[in-house]
Amino acid sequence: MLGRLNLRPDPNRAPNLKRGVVIVRPEQLRVSASGESGEGLPGTVEQCRYYGHDALLHIRPDEGHGEEALIARVRGEQALPAGTPVLVAARGSVSAVG
Repeated sequence: MLGRLNLRPDPNRAPNLKRGVVIVRPEQLRVSASGESGEGLPGTVEQCRYYGHDALLHIRPDEGHGEEALIARVRGEQALPAGTPVLVAARGSVSAVG
């Protein structure tokens, strides 16, 4: 869904793990308006909860890119209104589950 991700080293994980479930914190998601340059999962902001210093964006991936909605924490000045087409990518290492 988010493409290739860097996994944090974990001595309990099988060394040849190719697929699995990962945890990405809301603040690890980079969200940009789809008109800006960059790569990422295409989607649309469904809801924006603005808190002043930050905001939570509820993002629905475009059809064919997954069914699970994403929640991204962004800085307040990056709050985007519902209906905005966006690209979502993960930054930093993520943790594998299972």
